[in-house]
Amino acid sequence: SRNLILEKQNLELNMKVKKVSKTLVDYRNKMDEAAGLFERKLTSLLNTITKLESDNKEKTKQLEELGKVRESNTIIKKGLETKNQQDVQEEVDGEDDEEQVEEQQEEQQEEQEAEEEQEQQLEGAEGEEEDEEDEEEEEEEE
Repeated sequence: SRNLILEKQNLELNMKVKKVSKTLVDYRNKMDEAAGLFERKLTSLLNTITKLESDNKEKTKQLEELGKVRESNTIIKKGLETKNQQDVQEEVDGEDDEEQVEEQQEEQQEEQEAEEEQEQQLEGAEGEEEDEEDEEEEEEEE
């Protein structure tokens, strides 16, 4: 009877050992599955990080090139502004020259007209004197 009890306990213990072993195997399988999932996720994250770093380098290069283009454009813009200012100044200077020429021509014309007017007045005055002289001579003859 003692043997039967021991055998029964042995069977129960064997069942418990098998159950614990099965549980351990299940846990191990789940851990392996979780580790595989973790490894895949980690690999995916590393690939994403690598891609982001690559994209970042590319964007940095593009920004540097854009900065150079902007710098170049700023230099060109300043050059064009300077050229435009020079052109405007030359145009203004040219207009000033034209205005001065026109003013000089007007002044010369006014002077010429004034001289002609004075000559006409002098001729008129001389003509009056001659007329007066002629009248005096006529009166004397009469």
